[in-house]
Parts: sequence; structure tokens; C-alpha cells
Amino acid sequence: MSSDDYDDRFYIILVADIDEAQREYIHAAVKMFSDSWWHELPDVWIVQGGTAAEWRNRLDVLFLTGGSLLVVLNLPVKGQR
Repeated sequence: MSSDDYDDRFYIILVADIDEAQREYIHAAVKMFSDSWWHELPDVWIVQGGTAAEWRNRLDVLFLTGGSLLVVLNLPVKGQR
């Protein structure tokens, strides 16, 4: 899979038990690293580009302590569902 293929992939970012500062940091990172994203529910983002590992690495700093939860999952590619 080429790096261009990763730029077309979509991921869902799910978080739990975060405060407003963490939510704002995630939203800022999403806007910085993805040209195409969706965020309608408070603790859910859908983003395009990169890899799931890259998204986890960008956001992990928020979840090093405390009881917060971060999950990043690949969404299926159209035609491969």
C-alpha cells in the first residue's frame, strides 16, 4: 500500500471521560492534520489521512494519566466492506 493510499483512508476517533481542554486539543489536532473531517458528537471524530497509529501518537499525550480512553479505528474502504 502506498502512502497515497493512506491519505484516502478514514478513521474514527472515539474518546471517553475527557474534559473540555482535552476535547479542544483533539479538535485542534484534527483540523491541523486532516483536510477532511467530521465532528458532530462531542467525543467522536471521523478524519481522513495518515494511519491509525499516527493519529494515536498525535493524541496519546492527552491520555498518559487519568482514566480517559482513546480508541482510533480504521473505517472500511469503499468496496472492501
